[in-house]
Amino acid sequence: MITISLIYIPLIVTVLLFVLRGRLLTNVVRCVLSTITCIIMIIPVLYYYINNMIVLKETLINLPYIGPVTFWIIPNSAFIILTSGVVATAVSVFSLNYMEHRCEELHISTDLSTYYGLYLLYIQGLLGMLYSRNLIIMFIFLELAAITSFLLILFYGYGNRYRVALLYLVWSQIASLLVLCGILLLYNWSGTFIIEHVSSRYGSLVLISFSLILLGLLIKMGTFLVHFWLPWAHAEAPSPVSAILSPVHIGVAGYVLMEITHTFYASILRSISPYLMIYGIITMIYGGMMALSEKDIKRFLAYSSISHMGSMLICIAMCNYIGEAALVLIFVAHALAKSLLFMFSGFCITRLGFRDFENLFGLYDVYRPLAVAGIIGFISLSGVFNIGLLSKIYLTFTIADEISLIQYPWKITLISIYIISIMITIAYCFYAMKRLYFGTAPHLRRVRPVYSMDIPIILLALLTVILMFPQLVHLAISKIYLYNFIKISKA
Repeated sequence: MITISLIYIPLIVTVLLFVLRGRLLTNVVRCVLSTITCIIMIIPVLYYYINNMIVLKETLINLPYIGPVTFWIIPNSAFIILTSGVVATAVSVFSLNYMEHRCEELHISTDLSTYYGLYLLYIQGLLGMLYSRNLIIMFIFLELAAITSFLLILFYGYGNRYRVALLYLVWSQIASLLVLCGILLLYNWSGTFIIEHVSSRYGSLVLISFSLILLGLLIKMGTFLVHFWLPWAHAEAPSPVSAILSPVHIGVAGYVLMEITHTFYASILRSISPYLMIYGIITMIYGGMMALSEKDIKRFLAYSSISHMGSMLICIAMCNYIGEAALVLIFVAHALAKSLLFMFSGFCITRLGFRDFENLFGLYDVYRPLAVAGIIGFISLSGVFNIGLLSKIYLTFTIADEISLIQYPWKITLISIYIISIMITIAYCFYAMKRLYFGTAPHLRRVRPVYSMDIPIILLALLTVILMFPQLVHLAISKIYLYNFIKISKA
């Protein structure tokens, strides 16, 4: 089931999109095919939940040296895959009118065959990383996501898109090379690429492998000091691509870092846990402070993503099942809120003609349905309410678990810094709402509904509220305490 949903159907649809160009397919049909395919790629997760959350494993083929090409669904990955698929489906619908408008701006053909073909490959790469049980296959999907997102920025981006795409590609390939070298060192040590079979014994090669994979995936996440590519790529990509690139792509990189480090390197990770936690808090503060100073709404959202990667890094540093549960909730909250806000920025760009805060004010009177959806997104992003509040609560549980083991003077310092990082997150979200919604805007015209753009944003806003129900939170994090990467490493 997983193989058919993840490999065969998406590839067949992608080939059809590239082959049946021109008048053979309309853009509406391409959008429908893309949207249905995004739904199909998450059907195995729905089957997983229907069957009482029994771990699913499926092997496609056994390759020489690489080993079995195996896919799985486990409690850690299930809700992340489901959220990524929901976001991808919403963005696929949103892309229809937005990308036609963008093609007209670029004075190129409005035939969206190339866009939707690359988009499906991009989503396939991201979901493939989450489904994969074999490290080398996971890396192949990682590269598929990197190359397709590079092409989407190159073909359809804003500003100096060639320079931005090249910057993104260079940093992406440096990160990929580091990860690949780390995986190959692991193989040299253990003789296998299958995740739960890789040896976690201590040794010099393991230390080097850990360092390479950690640095490579920190670059992919865009954390402090290795983030230079992120504000450019996320801000200058088309808004539908930003809505995947910012919350889902870098979030999946964080999940993969957790999966690898908690499974193979738990003892090494625990030895540097306090330092990695401090680095995560610094990343949160840096991303929040930069967001406060931004005038461009998309760069504001990009720096906010850096801040949220800091919170995910804290969960990874804790190396326990509480941290893994917190990471799942942070991913879900960030993916839903940030994707709807990037699509909201796309609404501002295409239908209002502005992307800077200086011209975007008084939005509540311009188009109230999306204005309210935007407010819900900012509130969830801040962690004051919605699913964002629950993610902050679990993050605080994770921090408290680690701080309880630290000596008194350092304990007060860490608590103070963490509170500051949380307050900065709340501040930049509410400051953005003040800039967007206060005042009147006679220079902005009232707009009419464009349902393919409006409905996905509104639905994601509603999801951030609905996911506060305890039953759905239980669905997201249940069984992680029974089947987590720490236990896999000890099995």
